[in-house]
Order: sequence, then structure tokens, then C-alpha cells
Amino acid sequence: MKIDQSKSNGSVLSYMPQLDGLRSFAIFGVLITHYLQPDDPLRSGFPWGWLGVRLFFVLSGFLITGILISCRQKVDNELISPWKIIQNFYVRRCLRLFPIYYLYLALVVLIYPQTRSYIVAFIFYGQNFLFAAQPETFTTIISLTSHLWALAVEAQFYLILPWLVIFLPKRWLVPMLLAMILAAPVLRLTLIAYGYTVHQVNMMTPSHFDTLCMGGLLSALMASGRSGLPLVKKLMSIGLWIGIPLLLAYIVGRWFGLDSRISIVFAESGAGLVFVWLIKQASEGIKGFPGSVLNQKFLAYCGTVSYGLYIFHFEVLYVFQKHLLSGFNVTSINNSRILLPIYTIAAIAVAAIFWEVVEKPMNRRKRHFSLK
Repeated sequence: MKIDQSKSNGSVLSYMPQLDGLRSFAIFGVLITHYLQPDDPLRSGFPWGWLGVRLFFVLSGFLITGILISCRQKVDNELISPWKIIQNFYVRRCLRLFPIYYLYLALVVLIYPQTRSYIVAFIFYGQNFLFAAQPETFTTIISLTSHLWALAVEAQFYLILPWLVIFLPKRWLVPMLLAMILAAPVLRLTLIAYGYTVHQVNMMTPSHFDTLCMGGLLSALMASGRSGLPLVKKLMSIGLWIGIPLLLAYIVGRWFGLDSRISIVFAESGAGLVFVWLIKQASEGIKGFPGSVLNQKFLAYCGTVSYGLYIFHFEVLYVFQKHLLSGFNVTSINNSRILLPIYTIAAIAVAAIFWEVVEKPMNRRKRHFSLK
């Protein structure tokens, strides 16, 4: 979930360190949800992991759209072929995402043979459809790969976005993104009305078009320069005055056990609006104490390795619970709050190893497939 960043002519391309800080908070939210016991009030009282994944979606939409808009400018100036951009974009995505993803799948299949009958879905990034069609697979031994549904959603979004940004008339991009944003809650409501569960709706990529495209919309408006500035300000106001109430309504509704089928329709949009506002502030550099927190080197590093951390954190939990704790005869430690920092440190260590050994070397190869 780490993306190249740069900034040129208003597009998102330069490195913005505070976005790595936000990325680290997103992954820590996921770790809290997966490492604490389900009945722990700290976990059950707040949707940490749900929010973390939505923050990843908005960040991805923001950064990927910015990169593609910069590429579109080069295409319009006849500096590079649009087909070369498409080719190099997908090669770079493959170099970034495939190595540790498929390595993780190989390890899971090798260690847990019962997952082999489902592996084809994961090879082609179709696990979200598998989990929607067969919800029971989400909670069985294959749950070691259940968190990969979010990667499938992002991968499927990447199949769509480059074609829109590179080939659509430029004046159509913002309306198209707005249409996709507005269509997402309508789709969620329609699917629920037809009897699909919240879980099934959540697995569908179009259900997340609002969070994915809100980040893209912010990037497109920022790239418009002065003409887009009034719309950016309006988007920021909407993020505060509409996004926050929608998100709070979802969180409070969870506390009182309100019908999740209704709240989930608007909660995704609320989260997207709030995170768009937050990302805009972080992209410009938040000042004061919040900014100093986001600028911490440790958080920046965790953001850098967040993709590997996301992929491997479930396996770290499983190995600890099934092998290490029982092997050292300390299974009596059942307080997940005590184990949370242990799991987290171990997961960061694993992610750091794979970053140095696999991810960083593969990232260097991207220089052969330039988008400039």
C-alpha cells in the first residue's frame, strides 16, 4: 500500500512525509482490530481496522490519480505515448505489489495445504468475490488470507483508473469521479435492499468507489491549479460538515447496536470525506503538535513498510498463537493488550526484513519503466 509520490504542476508526485505518517496510523488501526480479542472494549468500541482500510483507499486514490494526471500532462504535450504510460504503469504496479503478495500466498499454501483449493482466486486477485460468494471461507483456516480482500479491491480499481485518466477528455475526469462517488452509496443501498449481507456488500469493489474516488477527486482538483481552488475549499468544507456527522453516526450506531445495514450505506462516504480533508492538510504539512507526530521517523518508517506489514501481520499472529506461545509454555498469557505490542513489534520486524530483501530491490527496477 505504498505508492510513489511527486509533485509537479499541481499534481501529486513529490514525497509528502506526513502521508507516510497517516499510512502508519492506518496500519496500526488494522493491527489493533486483528491483535486484540473481539470482546476487548478497545477493539469493539471503535472501528479501528475499518477506518484504517478506508484511509488506505483514500490515500491510494489520491496518490495514484496524481501520478496519472502528471502522466496525462506529458501525453498531452506529446512527450510520451499513452500506451507507453499504460504499459509502464502496470509494470510498476506489478513490481511494487506482486513480489511479497505472491510470496505470502506461497507460504500459506505450503504451510496450510487446506488453502490450496482456493488459491486460484487469490492468484488472480479475485478473493473478494470468493469471500462474497462463500462467506464461510472468511472465517475458516483461509482466514489467514481474509485481510487480502482489500488488496483485491485496490488491484481491481487500478484496472479501471488509468484508462479513465489517460484517455477520457480532461474535462470529463472530475464529473466521472463525482459520478462514481455518488453511485457507490446507491449501489450499497440497492444491494442491501436485494438481501445481500453487509459482508457481501463490503467485498464488492464498486461499493468502495466513493473512498477510492474521493482521493482521486481531491488530486484532480488540486492539479487544476487556481481554477480548482474554490472546489477544493468546498470539498474541505463538505469533509468537515457532512463527513464528520456521517462518520460519528456510524460509530455511535455501533455502540447502540443500530442496524448496520443502514449505517454502512453512508458510513463509507463519511469516512472518505473526513480522510480527504485530513489528507489535504497532511499533503501541505500539518503544523503544531499533530504535525510533529506525523513527522516522526518511526511513523514514517512504519508507513514505508506498511504494505508488507499489512500482508504478513496475520501470519505473525497465527505463528505466535499456534506455535511460539505454546512452545514456550506461556499460553496462560491471555491478555491481548499485553500481547499487542509484542505482536506489533514482531510484525514490524518481519515487514522490515521483507522491505530490505524483496521490496526495495524490486522498487529499484521501476527505474527501467519510467512514467516521465
